[in-house]
Amino acid sequence: RNTGLIALGAALSPLACGGSTTPAEPSSGWPHPNFDPHGTRATFRSTISGDRVGDLREHWRYELPAGAPFGGAATTPVIVDGTVFAGDLLTNVHAVDLASGERQWFAEVDSPVFGPSGVAVDSGRVFANFRGTGIAAYDSAGGSKLWDTGLLVNGGQVNIQPVVADGIVLAATTSLAVPGGRGTLYGLDAADGEMVWSFDTIESEDLWGHPEINSGGGAWYPPAVDQQTGVAYWGTSNPYPFPGAPGFPNGSSRPGDNRWTNSLLAIDYRTGELRWGRQAVAHDLFDRDSVIAAVAEFDGRKVIVNTGKHGRVLGYSEDGEALWETPVGLHQNDDVDSFEGPVAVLPGSVGGVETPIAVADGVVYAAVVNAPSRYSGPEHPGRGQADMGTHNSQLVAVDCRDGEVLWDIELPGDSFGGATTVNDLVFTSMLSGEILAFRRDSGEQVWSYQAEGGINGWPAFAGDRVVVPVSFGDPPHLLALRL
Repeated sequence: RNTGLIALGAALSPLACGGSTTPAEPSSGWPHPNFDPHGTRATFRSTISGDRVGDLREHWRYELPAGAPFGGAATTPVIVDGTVFAGDLLTNVHAVDLASGERQWFAEVDSPVFGPSGVAVDSGRVFANFRGTGIAAYDSAGGSKLWDTGLLVNGGQVNIQPVVADGIVLAATTSLAVPGGRGTLYGLDAADGEMVWSFDTIESEDLWGHPEINSGGGAWYPPAVDQQTGVAYWGTSNPYPFPGAPGFPNGSSRPGDNRWTNSLLAIDYRTGELRWGRQAVAHDLFDRDSVIAAVAEFDGRKVIVNTGKHGRVLGYSEDGEALWETPVGLHQNDDVDSFEGPVAVLPGSVGGVETPIAVADGVVYAAVVNAPSRYSGPEHPGRGQADMGTHNSQLVAVDCRDGEVLWDIELPGDSFGGATTVNDLVFTSMLSGEILAFRRDSGEQVWSYQAEGGINGWPAFAGDRVVVPVSFGDPPHLLALRL
């Protein structure tokens, strides 16, 4: 762990500015990565609604650097007290004035990661992925680096957007197919970065007998936090190699269920103790991780929602009882235990529910990618050939009470824009750059906007504004729209 200052980079000014620079209402921000600790991505503070969404116009653009494998920003900004805080996929941190799009400060790191990296803001500090090896804290007013803590105790890489709960920074590593890598969850003291606890998501001490080949687990997305019970609900990543390795077809280098990969884990976020765990996919052959979690609170009860690339939405009680399970999107060969020759699998390694969900009024909204993967054989490790653009995506509304699909609509192309609800609307975005809004009650499309670049991040709403990361623009940028 290191403390000290980081040099502030040269300015990258907004690409364009337009409209009024009237400050946004501070109370109308986007204070957490997924809006609230529960991870609902649902706001009722915005003035954007079905009656007014058609009035959204470009307000400003703020340039982001290129150079990472998956674009400029596969994340969501955080908006606090009129400032937009964003982490790009080089783990740089940007503070931008919401009203004008002008830079306030910039912490330069320039170390590429896969993502979905980003920032959290709490008590005057900004917490961010640092070089893909740890977490750093910055002063939110000026950008000076306060501390950084390395997290690669068990190998892998940090790709997560952290969250903060009661003074504990929650972060994780993923193994990224590095032999011997053990995806690990962490709790850090927000004040000084000291490690409070760690939780190894690989239950097997010897990595299922072959640490020279196997790896897996960890988390890509921030957990959903219930501060009433002190629990963080983490969705975890897949085991590796998949579907197999030379001499070890069909995952035979890692016999058994491979817990706790592809799981929902209820972790005491103050101590790191496991309260309970439920595995969505045992002995995964096709990268069907279960990395997304949210807490749905309605009718005086809570349902813990878990989903991921396996293309199913699962509901659990607070004590881990399975309540319902709903398949979404297209499915083909994804439940086979073994195979011999080439096989096409739906959802594929970049398919299923790939990006964050929204939860509002007891309904889950999920963008589903129907991109198959073709695997040449059971001993060839890797993601296979992902056939993106083969099928349209879907936006699905699922009732948290019983798992019933309320509506299900097609989306034009591949949707990596997550789901976000704003009053009576649900938003998503497309890899083609199209931003879409639908009525929450029916799925009727009411608005679209064509951004100048592909989108694989998710928006933040504040008052009459929305800020969208346009990851594959030329250059990548944050796009602010305003009523």
